[in-house]
Amino acid sequence: MKQLLIILFLFTSALSVLGIFTLNKNTIKKQLEHTTQTYNRAYNTVYSEKFQLATTLSSGLTKMGKLKKRLSKLSSVNDQQKDKIRQDIYNDLLFRYSKLKEIGIKQIHISLPNNISFLKMSQPNHYGEDLTNIRPSIRYINKYKKPTHSIELGNISYGARFIYPIFNNGVHVGNLGLTFDFYTITASIMKQYDVLSNFFIKLNKVQEAFVKTNITTYKKSQHQGYYLDRLVLQEIKKASKKELINLIPQKSISNKILFAGKKYKPSSIYDKQFNFIITVIPIINKITKNNIAFLTVRSQAEHTILSDTYIYIIILLTISFLSIGFYLLYILLTKNNELQNILDSQTNFILLTDGKKIKSVNKALLNFFDYPSLIEFNKEHSCICDFFIEEDGYLRKKDGESWLDEMLIDSKKLHQVKMKDKYGDVHFFQIDTNINNITNDNYVITFTNITELEEKKQEAFTQKQQMIERTKSAQMGEMIGNIAHQWRQPLSVISTTSTGMLMQKEYGILDDDTLIKSCNSINENAQFLSETINTFTNYIKEKKELKEVILQDRINSTIEIISASLKSNQITLINNINECEDIKITMTIGLLSQVIINIINNAKDIQLSKQIKEKWIRIDLKKEKQCAIITIEDHGGGVPNEIIHKIFDPYFTTKHQSQGTGLGLHMSKDIVERTLFGKLTVQNGQNGAIFTISLPL
Repeated sequence: MKQLLIILFLFTSALSVLGIFTLNKNTIKKQLEHTTQTYNRAYNTVYSEKFQLATTLSSGLTKMGKLKKRLSKLSSVNDQQKDKIRQDIYNDLLFRYSKLKEIGIKQIHISLPNNISFLKMSQPNHYGEDLTNIRPSIRYINKYKKPTHSIELGNISYGARFIYPIFNNGVHVGNLGLTFDFYTITASIMKQYDVLSNFFIKLNKVQEAFVKTNITTYKKSQHQGYYLDRLVLQEIKKASKKELINLIPQKSISNKILFAGKKYKPSSIYDKQFNFIITVIPIINKITKNNIAFLTVRSQAEHTILSDTYIYIIILLTISFLSIGFYLLYILLTKNNELQNILDSQTNFILLTDGKKIKSVNKALLNFFDYPSLIEFNKEHSCICDFFIEEDGYLRKKDGESWLDEMLIDSKKLHQVKMKDKYGDVHFFQIDTNINNITNDNYVITFTNITELEEKKQEAFTQKQQMIERTKSAQMGEMIGNIAHQWRQPLSVISTTSTGMLMQKEYGILDDDTLIKSCNSINENAQFLSETINTFTNYIKEKKELKEVILQDRINSTIEIISASLKSNQITLINNINECEDIKITMTIGLLSQVIINIINNAKDIQLSKQIKEKWIRIDLKKEKQCAIITIEDHGGGVPNEIIHKIFDPYFTTKHQSQGTGLGLHMSKDIVERTLFGKLTVQNGQNGAIFTISLPL
C-alpha cells in the first residue's frame, strides 16, 4: 500500500505540473488570439474613419477648387495657361489645405488621366512628374476610373492614400488624392486603447537613398531595411513617458516581430520579460498585393498569464499540499486495517459511508459485484446506489439527493433495494442502519439478502398482475372513448369545410376547384377517423399489418391532418424531415401517426395553456446507424423535473379531468416500444420538451 501511494503521489504531482503549464500555455494562446482580433479590428476601424473623412473632403475640395471645369480645359490650352490654372487651384485650396494639415492630411495631390502629376499642395512647384512606375494607385484609377485607396509608398513619402476620379460631363479629366500621415492612425489607436503603436516602413533602394538625406522625417529601425517615422516616435515617447531605447524588446522578440511583419495575416507575440503582448499587423498594398510595411501594437497582458516565478511557486505549493495529503491518507489507511478485518468476517454486506461517498466495505460486497478492491469499485462508481434497480416500492438513486437521507428521515420504515450480482441475477436486500453507529458523521449500513422471501412475494404479485392483464383487454374499448378528444380537430375541419361550402354555394361563389378541394379535405379527415378506429381496434386485438413505407410520407400525411388546428391557434410547425434522404421502413401503418398526433397535440395544449406568445413546434428526422430518429420539440417551457419521470405513467395527466385522461402518452410509449419495437423518451431542452422516437430500420 505504501508503494502504491508513492507511485500515485508521483503521478499526481507530474500531472499537476503538466496541467499548470498546459493551462498557462492555453491561456496565452487564447489571449494572443483575442488581442490580435481586437487590435486588427481597431486598425481597420481607424482606417475606415480616415476613408470616410477623405470621401467627404474630396467632394468639398473638388467644388472649392473648381476642378471639374478647370481640369477639363487642360487639353486645349498652352503651358502658360496650364500654369495659370494650377496657380488658381493652389490659391483656392491653400487655406483649406493649411487647416487639413492640422488633422494629419500631409498631401493633396491632383493628377491627370495620363499619369502625370499636375499639382502637389505640399510642393506646388514640383509637377509634371510621370507617376506610371511610381504610384500603382494612379495607374489603377486611370485604368478603371473608380475610387481606390491603400497604404502606399512613394519615392519621398508614404501614407494612407485615398484617390477619387474627377469627371466633367461624363469625361474623366483628372484625379484628386488625399494622403494621411500614418502617425494619425497610430496616434488614434494609442489614444483610444491606451497602448503603444509603431509603424515600420519597408523601403527600396531609391526610397532608402532619399531617407538618408532626410533624417528629420525618418529613422532607421532595429530591423534591417525598415525605417520609422519620427512623428510616430514622438507620439510613442509622449504616451509611454520613456526613452525609446528602453522600449526596444530583446533580440529574440524582435526577430519574431520581423518574421510576423513579413506575413500577410495579423498575429500577436507574448513578451514574458515585460508581460507585454505585441500585435503585428502586416500592411499590404491593396493594388500590388505586396507587403510594404507593418504596424505594431504593444499592450499590457492580462494578469491571468502567469510569469515563470509564479508558476514555480504554484508548482511548489501544489507538491507540498499533495505531500501532506498523501501522508495523512497513509496514516488513515493504516488505522483502518483493523476495522476492515472485522467487516470482512461478516456474510452480510456492510459498508461505511457519509451518505455521499463509500469509505469502506467488506469482502462480501466486493465479491457480489466482482471487484477486487474498493479502489477499483470507486473508479467506476461513487455510490452503491448505481446498482439500485429502478422500481416503485424500493429505494432508488435520486439526482441531487442521498438515498441514505431518505432512510434516516423515516428510520422505522422497512427499506429494501433490488440489485444484480456479477452474474446478472437479481437479488433483494433489506437495508438497516443504527443511528447509534455514527462515527465522525459516518454510518454503518447493513444489506441483508432476502431474495428467497422476495421471490415468493413476487410470485404472488405476478399472479395478481396476470389477473389485471386479463381484465385489461375488456377495458380497451373504454380507452378508445377516452381518446376520442383527438378526433375533435378532424371533425371540426369537416364541419367547417362543409359549412363553408354551403355558404359559398348560397352566395354563388362556390367554384369547381374549391368544391373538389373541400370534398378532398372532408374525405381525408374522414379517412383519418376511420384509420384511427382501425388502428386502435387492431392494437387491442394485437393484429399487426406490416407494410414497407417511406417514413417522410407517413409523417407528412400526419402533419397535413393537424396543420389546420395548429394554424388556427397561431402555432408555427417547423418541418425539417425532408432534409435527409428518403427512409424506407417496415412498420404497422397508422400507429406512428397516432403517436405523433398525441405528442403534437400535447405540445399545442401546453403552449396554449401557458399563453406562449411565440408558439412553435419543430419536428426533425435523421438516420443514425440502423435507426430512424424522430424528434418533436416545442416552445412550452418543458416538463417540471419533479414529474418528468411520471409522464408516461397511465392515467397521469397535468390537465383537468375534462381535458385529458392521462392515457395519451402512456399509449404512445406502449405503441412505439411494444408494437414498433422502438423507444420513446422525453427530455427538457432550452425551449421546451423534446420527445425522441427511435425506430429500428
